[in-house]
Formats: sequence, C-alpha cells, structure tokens
Amino acid sequence: MPLRYDVAFTGEIAELQPTIKGGCFKHGVPPIDALHVEDVTATTGDGTRSRRVGEGTAEYRKWVITCPDGMAPQPHQAWVLPYADVAIFEQRSGEHNVAIVESMQMVR
Repeated sequence: MPLRYDVAFTGEIAELQPTIKGGCFKHGVPPIDALHVEDVTATTGDGTRSRRVGEGTAEYRKWVITCPDGMAPQPHQAWVLPYADVAIFEQRSGEHNVAIVESMQMVR
C-alpha cells in the first residue's frame, strides 16, 4: 500500500520522519539501515511546508532516504491535517500519490 492513513493522529509531523534504522526497503529482503535521511521539503513545489488537500491545507514534509549498496534513494512524503487529526504518510513512492492526496475530501 503506497499511502498510510491515520485518522486519529494528534502528534507532530516530525514524528512521521523515516528512521535510519530499517529505513531502506527492497522487495524480498528485510529492511536495511539507511545511511542518511534528509528533509528536502524546501526544494519541492513552492518550497513551503504546506500543501493543498481537498479544500483544506495540510502541513507537509518530504524526505529522501539515502540507502547503502547502490540502492536507489527512497523519497517519502507526509501530510498532516491538524484540524481533522489526520496524517497521511507515503510508504512507497508512486506517480499518483500526490494527486490522490490533493483530491481527498475530509468528511466528519
């Protein structure tokens, strides 16, 4: 599943940052420790830490995980809608993930 949703999230977006320990994933093998996790939010989109989600605005971060042994860098994104206690975390990069998140509608 490329996107993970938490509909009772009351934490901070920094809690969603990928970890070094077990941060790199490759199909068919156990998770591997990453070499580095970098916040690249400022280099994406308009460079701000917020993005549109449906008709609202979410806190936003994008990280890139540097992996060992020639593995490709692994990007992960997160969106938090604090007014709705919703967090969305990109577990696996996918070409439609941003469009899916941007088109979401919060219904309570």
